[in-house]
Amino acid sequence: MKLLLPLSILALSLVSVSCKKDQGDDDKTRTGTFEQRIAHTWRLTNVEYAGTMPNPFNTSQSVAFNGKGEDVYGEFNFKPDYSATYRMGFTALIDIGTSEPARLPFYRPGTGIWWTNSTNDSIFVAESVDTISYQVIEDWDDKQRWQTVLPILDSISGTFVDVDMQVILRR
Repeated sequence: MKLLLPLSILALSLVSVSCKKDQGDDDKTRTGTFEQRIAHTWRLTNVEYAGTMPNPFNTSQSVAFNGKGEDVYGEFNFKPDYSATYRMGFTALIDIGTSEPARLPFYRPGTGIWWTNSTNDSIFVAESVDTISYQVIEDWDDKQRWQTVLPILDSISGTFVDVDMQVILRR
């Protein structure tokens, strides 16, 4: 009987520990101001894309494409002094009617200044030529989800293709 009570307590402890939800999965906290949350280094972890490009076998036709980026890499570094550097890369798979999809690599580095709008639902990065706008879909201390449209150079046709993207960044 003396042994049964400690074993029962141990069994209940194990059950309660194993049934706890992983706090890292849903730990959605928001501290500080929007700009304070953004002013960090963020890893690019996911890209979803959609767009239309010329068909490489028949340029009078277009090919619609969408999917989840493969080989995703990069980081965004937003500094408190409002300077920004970033690099982002991934491979888009595009069905062009052949047995294997075309693999369109995307890479874009940049340096500039950043700011937010008054409603804190957009971030802008001004470079020497372009200003990129990111619409904020999710805003958490350790996770950001943004939507943007960026041009990707189609290496087959030599033209730029506007690609609608959703990116996920994590600290």
